[in-house]
This record gives sequence, C-alpha cells and structure tokens, in this order.
Amino acid sequence: MITQSDIVNAAEIRQIFSQPEFGSLAEAMDFAGGKPSDGWGDKDNLSSKEESESREKFTGTKSWPAAKELAAKGWDEGRAKVAAALHAVFESGTCQLATAPAVEYSVGGAFPDVQRYVAGDIEHMVNDGCDDNGQRPIVRFLVNLCASAAVKADAIANRGAAVAALVDQIESGGTRCEIWVTSASGKGKKLHAPMICAKAAGDVLDIDTVAFAMGHPSMLRRVFFAMTENDPFTDGEGYEGGYGSVMDIPAKAMPADVIYLAALHREEAYSTPEKAMNEMRRLYNEQAELKGLEAQQ
Repeated sequence: MITQSDIVNAAEIRQIFSQPEFGSLAEAMDFAGGKPSDGWGDKDNLSSKEESESREKFTGTKSWPAAKELAAKGWDEGRAKVAAALHAVFESGTCQLATAPAVEYSVGGAFPDVQRYVAGDIEHMVNDGCDDNGQRPIVRFLVNLCASAAVKADAIANRGAAVAALVDQIESGGTRCEIWVTSASGKGKKLHAPMICAKAAGDVLDIDTVAFAMGHPSMLRRVFFAMTENDPFTDGEGYEGGYGSVMDIPAKAMPADVIYLAALHREEAYSTPEKAMNEMRRLYNEQAELKGLEAQQ
C-alpha cells in the first residue's frame, strides 16, 4: 500500500516501519481476535478486550464479541448517520450521485471479474472504458482513523459519507477506487500502521463496512489496539503504555495513486455533510494536482 523505500533504505525498513495489510475488514477482525504476541507485556489486561463501564464509553461496545458482531452484521446507528449524510450531500448538490454503473459486464472485455468467473457467470468480463491494454486506473484513499477526543461522532460520520460520495463520483467516470483505513502510531523511532481495505477496487460501496470502519470508536480502540497487541513488531517497544503516539504517514511515502486523509484534529471542516464534502473535494483536488490525477468539480 505504501512505498516504504521512500522513507529509509531497504535494510532499515523492517526495524522502524510496519504496515501489515489486510484485504478486508473480516480478515482484519480474524487477526485482531487472535492472541497477543509473545513479547507483549501484560497479556491479562488487554485494552482491546477490556470490559468495564469506562471502557464501554471509550470504545462504544461492551466487549470484544460485541465489536466483532457489529463489524460482521452492521452498525445500525452508524449506517443511519452515514446514509443521512450522503442524502444531505446529494440533496444539496454538493456532489452528484452516479447515474450509471462504473463498469459493464459481458462475455468479452478488458479483464475478468474473478468472483463472477468462479460463480460460473458467462458475463464475467469487464468493460469500463479503459485503454486497449487492459490497464484500469485505480485511485486509493488511505484514511487515518485517529481523531482528537474533541471531535464529535457526527463529524467522523460526515467524513466517512464524504469519502463514499466522492468515490461514487469518481467511479461513475470510469476510474476505480479503493478505500484503506489505518491507525498510525509511533513509539520511539518506530511507526506501526496496519492497513485494512474497506473497499476493494472491484467492489460496490458497502455502507455498513464504511460506517463501522471509518466511524465507530471500536474500530480504533478495539480492532487497531488488538493489532498492536498481536503484532510482534511492537514487542519490547513500550507500546503497552498508551499504544503509541498519533502519527501521520509521511507524504513522501505515498505513491502517485494514493489520496491520504490525515488524522482528525478539528471538526469544523466536517461539522455538516456539505462542509465535509467541500473539504473532501478540496483535499482530493489538492493532492490530485500534485500526483497527476483527474480533478473533481
């Protein structure tokens, strides 16, 4: 996901930077539900699995099983918030809803949709307006989920909806999008930033996944905390004390097709769905200009 060679030379990468990738939320949950690494400190008091009244307020769930169930079955309140924000964005005219599918399927085309092929669908080839070489453009969004405690849940949901709306707009023009989420934390000279794919390039936007992955506090305070506990990379580094400091991925580490959304430290730009959409477009166009990507009006 991130081009690490732009940060340090190859011999140092394994020592200071870890970015394990998970191709789906389900895959990430499986890893997070495992056991802490051998070098993790107190295995009997894991923040990700703690059950108490204060922890429920902090994470939004009573327990790890409750968080796991939300990730699998959907978060009703979050889905409603994101859906309401999306409706407000499209009703305001801040972003136009896609009026046509981003891809078309037929018996022949530029490249196969593997899931359709395996299912035996004869129309498993994709035509999406790309060039004759079968190269299909992909824009990757990487969202750092870390947010200041002062940022309200509605602002986080508004950002999630704005990302979804912009992705819909971009894909309606024939460019595929991926959405990745991370929680980048540093301790000493080390940076731990697990990457979770919330939407693959060939997938339709799933509001349930977007709502939980980008808006629920348990995503950060249970799922990503558990990843920190379970990854041997963090052993002996003192991550147990606060789980590291909030970090941002260095700009020079971003390849040309990645639009990076930094940690949220203030909510003003995302206080309403319309403001969030305008901010999202501003951030996208600012980075797109530097990276040679198509701007969005």
